[in-house]
Amino acid sequence: MVGGHSHEQMLRRYGDTLVINPGSIGAPFRVAKSGPTRPAWAEYAVVEVQSRARITIDFRRTPFDVEQHIRAYAQSDMPHKHLWIKEWLDQNNE
Repeated sequence: MVGGHSHEQMLRRYGDTLVINPGSIGAPFRVAKSGPTRPAWAEYAVVEVQSRARITIDFRRTPFDVEQHIRAYAQSDMPHKHLWIKEWLDQNNE
């Protein structure tokens, strides 16, 4: 089973089922002791299924330019973009 929403890469076994979250391309999220952060990378997973008994999951991260990411938000019609921009600025300038 592949899901999302938590914005964190994850692999868990639940009974006989693998639960996979590939991460987030545009809004990765980490919780550290100091609080939540927005890392400057895109996350995804490559899943290869050869058989029910042979599954390969390769979690990947690709760095990106936070300033360019913020400019793209600012130029978009995304609702509440000012909140996202503030969050990215606050969490990447600490």
